Amino acid sequence: MPEFLSGDGLSNRIREVARGRDARCAVAFWGTGAAYEVFGGEFAQRDDVKIICDISMGGTNPLTLRQLGAPENELLKFKESLHAKTYLSEEGLVVGSANASSNGIGRAGSPAGLVEAGSFFPAGSPEWQEAQNWFCSLWDEPGCVEVDQQALERAEDLWRRRAKLPVEFQAEAPAGTVLDYDPDRDGLILLSWYTCNGGQVHDREVAGNGRSFLRISDDDNNGIMGKWICCFQVLDDGTGMEENARPYFFFSSDFEEDYFAEEDSDPHIVYQRVDAPTPPPPFDFDDPYFRRAFQDVINRGDFSQLRDEDHDDPWLLTDHDHINLMRRFWLAVQKAYRDATQA
Repeated sequence: MPEFLSGDGLSNRIREVARGRDARCAVAFWGTGAAYEVFGGEFAQRDDVKIICDISMGGTNPLTLRQLGAPENELLKFKESLHAKTYLSEEGLVVGSANASSNGIGRAGSPAGLVEAGSFFPAGSPEWQEAQNWFCSLWDEPGCVEVDQQALERAEDLWRRRAKLPVEFQAEAPAGTVLDYDPDRDGLILLSWYTCNGGQVHDREVAGNGRSFLRISDDDNNGIMGKWICCFQVLDDGTGMEENARPYFFFSSDFEEDYFAEEDSDPHIVYQRVDAPTPPPPFDFDDPYFRRAFQDVINRGDFSQLRDEDHDDPWLLTDHDHINLMRRFWLAVQKAYRDATQA
């Protein structure tokens, strides 16, 4: 029975179909993390997925093309000016407006950034069969070619060019990955741990003005203001990051002295105001590959001080040794990310 779909219903049905056997996707644009979001964690082990995308408009992330197997995957092709969004498998057919992107289907449990709609048709239906025939015909057209090294380099160039366009001309803002992050150019992202018992960070509003604040004991906030701060939850003993936790980020745009004046320690706060302008993030914080690399690296012995495993000084942020350790941390995350996505 055909179904009209929108919102999470559409996104979930797309995932269900794409994860079925003999998946065939003629979908124009593939955004950051789309390989994982659409096909799940088993994509690398599958040999029954055919994909046709577009690279001519700069809307497909070249890193995602690599995650989809480019430039060696013979089952990954592109077609100039393809604008279709068709997902097909033994589980059925979805046709609609949603690209394989955070705007189209959402990411990491978050809803899609745009309002999308589409239709589902069960396997074996006349519409499903027509879509099969259409996909096979498109796949065999002379202008439908593999994403080889030359095509991949072209996609990278067009992706970079589109990133420089005004926002209104961007189908999906290309935030990039942690590999694009340069602490010297973008500013060092400070790291702060917290525990389930409280600690430094609380995810609630502060005096109605901000969110995600950081408790500090030093009233000299130089070096903290105007920075991205990454907060992550650790076990009570600091031996590792909580297994199901994920790092979150806020931009420090305000400071309030003696907010917790009645308490013996850490009375000051730095936080992100909801009404203050926030710069674009230096990379995609929600990329699932980044989150895995982050957890892998933060749990290493070399970075136990960032978790305060030895309980020496839990509130270090901007002293010289800690700054150097944070720089080494981000370099290690980039290496772990590179190893994971190019394996």
